[in-house]
Amino acid sequence: MQTLADSSRLRSGAQCLLRDGPRQPLKPVTELPSLLRILCDASEFDELPVRHNEEHVHEQMARELPWTVDQRALDSPHVKANLLFQAHFARAPLPMSDYVTDTKTVLDNAVRVLQAMVDIAADGGWMPTALGAMRLAQMVTQARWPDDDGLTDLPHVDASVVKTFASRGVTTLRQLQGKDLNQLRELLRGTRLAGQQKQIADLHGVLRTLPAVRVKADAPPKPLAPNAEGKVSVTLQPTNPASRRKAFAPRFPKPKLAGWWLAMAEEEELIALKRVHLDRSQVQAELSFAAPEEPGEYYWTVHLVSDSYLGLDQTAEVCVVVE
Repeated sequence: MQTLADSSRLRSGAQCLLRDGPRQPLKPVTELPSLLRILCDASEFDELPVRHNEEHVHEQMARELPWTVDQRALDSPHVKANLLFQAHFARAPLPMSDYVTDTKTVLDNAVRVLQAMVDIAADGGWMPTALGAMRLAQMVTQARWPDDDGLTDLPHVDASVVKTFASRGVTTLRQLQGKDLNQLRELLRGTRLAGQQKQIADLHGVLRTLPAVRVKADAPPKPLAPNAEGKVSVTLQPTNPASRRKAFAPRFPKPKLAGWWLAMAEEEELIALKRVHLDRSQVQAELSFAAPEEPGEYYWTVHLVSDSYLGLDQTAEVCVVVE
């Protein structure tokens, strides 16, 4: 169990990593390769073993993986962690069995550090940074690159099946998860899965247990005074009674509870953040904020972001009036 001391240390570490230097102010970071480097520079990876001559293995891995690492530090545990994450996203074969064990270690540590990174981004009001760290959490859980649609995480679905789905108007996980068995068979007509009843049943079995939820955001019922405290009420209504509590994540080394972030933003400014867990009953959450100084109508976006799935995120709009 993570203690308050653990949480404080992680937040402190994330703050240090988000600085240009030890005495420089915190700054927003938006590029995913940079956020991965920040993740890998955390003290959680200081003790990741780098064995004799492994720097030569890392040199080869660095040539084959897309995001650059520091070629002068191939014997660093932090560079090794970076390469292991990239190999995980690429679902690439690892050079030896020790690296399988090492990958399990870095994946387990990543969840806590990424949560701290999201919290620090929220403290700074940096919505793109927070969304980037959230996307990394999805990538870590599902072993996918950021531009993947999440469909190939599903059983028996490969790139050719995804191409057929796209030709029939289905390009996201949310679009696919609402299909019944007959609709799924029709979508798969002409693919290598056509007529493969067991494989289709496997696929449908996963789809019917993925979380589905309606998001509704309500502004304060009355206009707010400038700088007054306000709350946006968010209703999360699960619509899938068969939804699983543990994430479907076959590439993650241990069972993981599927969690969500609620984040409210005005363009790139993050205004409020809350962690939520969805059960099978309705969830009410409140996002607290200080009203802007200037009177007017403010249109904000509430984001519901999964910490486990690519392609299930949602948004809702809310208008806050200040008089």
